[in-house]
Amino acid sequence: LAENRCHAERVERAYKGIAETSSENNISSLIVIFPVLEDLSTYQHFEIHEQITGILNENSLEQVDLLQAYSKFPAAMLRQAQEDTIHPNELGHRIAANQIHKKIGEKIN
Repeated sequence: LAENRCHAERVERAYKGIAETSSENNISSLIVIFPVLEDLSTYQHFEIHEQITGILNENSLEQVDLLQAYSKFPAAMLRQAQEDTIHPNELGHRIAANQIHKKIGEKIN
C-alpha cells in the first residue's frame, strides 16, 4: 500500500464506505485479513498488514488478521495448490473459521 498511494487511497475509501454503511444500517462488520501464503517465517508483507490494521482501526472496524494463526504452519500446508499463494485449502479455511468464531464469541460475551 505504501508504495502505491493511489491504491492505498482506494483501499482507505473502501473501508471507510464499509464503516459508514455499517454504522448507518446498524450492522456489525468483521474484516478478515488473509496473509499471502508464502514462507511465513520470512514474511515480506508485515507492513501491509500494519497499514490495513491502521485503516480498520481508524474506521472502528473489527478485524481478524490470520497471519499469527497461519504462521504456526508451513505455508505449503495451507495452499489450495502449491503454486497458488493466495487461496487457502481446507486446513487454511478451518483455521480462518476458528479465528472468526473466536472473534465473534469475544464480541458476544
